[in-house]
Amino acid sequence: KERAKKLVESRSNGEKFTIDSAYEHEYNGTSVVSISYSYHMKNSSHSTSIEFNKNTGELTNYYDLSDSLPYLDAPEDTTPRLAEDKVIAIALDFVKEFAPASVHEYSKPIHEISYNEDDKTHNVAFPRIKNGLVVNGDTISVSINNKGELKSYYRNHLMIEEWPDLATAIPLNEAQKKFNAALGAKLVYSAVQK
Repeated sequence: KERAKKLVESRSNGEKFTIDSAYEHEYNGTSVVSISYSYHMKNSSHSTSIEFNKNTGELTNYYDLSDSLPYLDAPEDTTPRLAEDKVIAIALDFVKEFAPASVHEYSKPIHEISYNEDDKTHNVAFPRIKNGLVVNGDTISVSINNKGELKSYYRNHLMIEEWPDLATAIPLNEAQKKFNAALGAKLVYSAVQK
């Protein structure tokens, strides 16, 4: 609860901050602690939650909604766009901070870092690697703004108990031939709607 408070309370811009509830649940075979919190102002409030792995204390889900809160006369952010190497370094520091027990299972990004012009955030995905192969669907996704602040963090950790032996895998070209044969693709004409 204190870790969550430290991370999200600092995002407050004068609103009243409250932790509404905390509960445990299972997600993908992992015990998770979910903490709901709110920012209250005049006649409205905005709520979200933050989640931690109960066994390791590692962060699994966080979204900074402070930029979504309505501010009167909020100045436009004119912070210059960060260079990609700086983005990766900052995002990696967040992964090391929030996933210290498992950071060694993840690789540096293998896909292009995306940039959202609307909210001016950089989105970085760190894939999980096992036996030299990417584990599809298992990533740590980090979003930061141009000031280097954490905007969101999501980890989809797959619980796989038995990993197939790479020595029993068929060669890639043989797998592609079998896939293509099973696909049964045919060339056809198709009407295009205008």
